[in-house]
Amino acid sequence: MASHEENGHEGRRRIDWPRVRKLARVTAARTAWVAAIVSIANDTISLAARLL
Repeated sequence: MASHEENGHEGRRRIDWPRVRKLARVTAARTAWVAAIVSIANDTISLAARLL
């Protein structure tokens, strides 16, 4: 049981690279979506301002 506990601590200390990469990819994708939406919103607002 003690060895299992040690392995748990060791695993927690070590970086889980596949998880980190997946998280980074998800964050990057989300950031890209937000940037695209903001860009479209700004274009729409500026276009509306010009038309009004």
